[in-house]
Amino acid sequence: MNATPVTALAPAPAERARTILAATASVMVRTTGYHAAIFTRPVVDNVGDMVLTMPYDAQLALAVRVAGTSSGAHATLQCADVAPVTMRDRVRATVTVTGRFTQPHRVHTDGADRTLVRFTPERATLDEDGATYPIPIDDLADAAPDPIAALEADFLTHLVDAHPDMVDVLANQVNPTLLLGARRVAPLRADRHGVVLRVERARDHVDVRLGFSAPVTSAVEFANAFGKLLHQPRRCRRQR
Repeated sequence: MNATPVTALAPAPAERARTILAATASVMVRTTGYHAAIFTRPVVDNVGDMVLTMPYDAQLALAVRVAGTSSGAHATLQCADVAPVTMRDRVRATVTVTGRFTQPHRVHTDGADRTLVRFTPERATLDEDGATYPIPIDDLADAAPDPIAALEADFLTHLVDAHPDMVDVLANQVNPTLLLGARRVAPLRADRHGVVLRVERARDHVDVRLGFSAPVTSAVEFANAFGKLLHQPRRCRRQR
């Protein structure tokens, strides 16, 4: 169970969805005659269509050929965003997109035949923090992935493994009432707006965002903003 999080400036649902799609290593696909994960990263083009590349004889490609009509094969794509740091309830968010596959076609790349399938979204949602957010397809097409998405996993795992003292410094900035009964505080997420900590308690947890003074646009800006965040004044704890 996740208690109500402390709010701060955070990515919009469309940006979160694009970030998850850009970072995922696999996609769960459901269509007529096929329901399984494929290990590929969907590429979102400037009109919001997703392009998936797979081996030419992949079962999904065959299923799309068989199920397809003039309007395409209806399908659902789902990607889970899993926290890189081990913790309770590691799935941070899920993106679900329904739409249609066009007929696949063969391409020859890197010395091998591959199948390229285009997926046209019709509906998209983001499930996060116990809520479902509808995402207009135009917003999904226009959004850009978070600029530090590629380094987030390494940053968070390095923070936990090599700098637990920094995690303690960040925890000292959390409202003391949220730390009552806390058994562990760990970094859950990092993005251009700041860092999210998970405060784990015996029966539930709460996610707390510590925001930067302004959104960052690069890894260098992120490093500088994180350094400033570490030197923010700590919150006063209650006297017991």
